[in-house]
Amino acid sequence: MGLILQNVALRLWTADDRGITPDYAGVAFTVLGVRFPIVRVASLVIAFVFLFALQLFLRRTYTGKAIRATVEDWEAATLMGINVHSVYLLAFVMGAALAGVAGTLVAVGYSVEPAMGMHWTLKGLIVMVMGGVGSITGTLVGGLILGVAESATAILISGNYRQVVGLVIFILVLLVRPQGLLGTKEG
Repeated sequence: MGLILQNVALRLWTADDRGITPDYAGVAFTVLGVRFPIVRVASLVIAFVFLFALQLFLRRTYTGKAIRATVEDWEAATLMGINVHSVYLLAFVMGAALAGVAGTLVAVGYSVEPAMGMHWTLKGLIVMVMGGVGSITGTLVGGLILGVAESATAILISGNYRQVVGLVIFILVLLVRPQGLLGTKEG
């Protein structure tokens, strides 16, 4: 499906890079000699807000608990009176909405082109597995580790090696903790 959508986008809009350049795109602030672009800092804050809201929703609301129960054991959830089909639909809609938020945050900070989705999807998969599948906190920790490691590599060594270092860290985490940093062992 991703390849089909990518080729449709290529046909409709060509392969040219495009970008969203708001008035505040060049604004940055400096702390201890390090320059922080306001767009990236705002994206980080917005991502943390949505992550915190998702965590609260899944832990504190009946619907969130129904989603977690359905993920854990859909048959038992059905026996407890949870409409599993509605939960699946809601989880899909929430996932699509959160992907839309993430896409918007990426579009404001980076150029956009039809093939960019695979890069971000693979990076998201690496972060999710590295943090521990099903652990929102683990995904956050994994994302921070990967982001800091890749940025430090780009600054200290070369931008050409940033993804290599990220993949090496990913492999090392899986060798030491196959369930991920904050994941739990099954069985």
